[in-house]
Amino acid sequence: MAVSDSSSAERLVVLASTRAVITLPDDSLVLTPATITLSPSTGRIVDIVHDVLPASSFPASTTYIDHGDKVLLPGLVDAHGKQFGGRVRETWVRGQKVFEFGGRGGGFVEGKPVGEAIVERRTM
Repeated sequence: MAVSDSSSAERLVVLASTRAVITLPDDSLVLTPATITLSPSTGRIVDIVHDVLPASSFPASTTYIDHGDKVLLPGLVDAHGKQFGGRVRETWVRGQKVFEFGGRGGGFVEGKPVGEAIVERRTM
């Protein structure tokens, strides 16, 4: 079972994929099947198993998302985003509000909130 550091009262979020880019302790990267357990209260990764575990390996209350062969990049921070501007002159505060509420972006990130954690599916 992939549950390690997480509280048993906490509803887990689990992502599974046959292709996940995982950073090894020596900072090298490997493409491997993986099951990644997230804490919904912190959004942090609490466990990574280098195999695809079935949903039945987790408590019934777990949010389990099988991404099949879509690539998972745990820990990736998407630094590509655009604040609204275009032809209309916007103040920084207005532009920031539009950006925070899903205004114009890079066009390739789809965010899906799960509890307090954010799960992103990249569609390039």
